[in-house]
Amino acid sequence: MEYKLFGEQIIVKLAVGEKIMASMEALTEKGTIQAATITGIGAVDKVDLAFFHLNTRDYEKHQLEEEFEVLSLTGSLTLNDGKYHPPLHIVLGRSDLSTIGGHLNEAYTSVTMESYVTVLNGTMLDGTIERSQDEAVGLKLMDFDK
Repeated sequence: MEYKLFGEQIIVKLAVGEKIMASMEALTEKGTIQAATITGIGAVDKVDLAFFHLNTRDYEKHQLEEEFEVLSLTGSLTLNDGKYHPPLHIVLGRSDLSTIGGHLNEAYTSVTMESYVTVLNGTMLDGTIERSQDEAVGLKLMDFDK
C-alpha cells in the first residue's frame, strides 16, 4: 500500500494482490483518523461479498473469482468496539458489462486500486463516530450520542 496526503484527503494506491479491507484498516494505524469517508475505483479478481437480510438478521455470503472492474467503492471509517473499521459497499463490473455488488468483506487487487479517504477530523467534528448495536435491525449502526 502506498499513500499520499493532500490536506484532508489521503490518496491510497494498492498493488496486485493487496487486500482492500485490510489495507483500509492498516491505514488507520498510520495516523490520527477519527472519522472518514472512503471512495474508490480499480480492479479485483477475488471478492468476498455479502447481502444483509433484515428478516433473518444475517448476511448471505458470496465468494467470487473472476476479473472485475471496481466501478464504485464507497463507505465510511468509524469506531466499532474500539477498533476502526471501514464498512464498505462495492459495485463490480463484469466483462459482459453486467454488474453485481454488495457489502464488501474483502477483495484482492488484480491490477490496481485507487481509494480516496476524506478525513472528517475538522473543527466541527467533536471526537469519533462510534457504532452501537441496533436491536431493531441487528446491526451496529452509527451512534452520534456516544
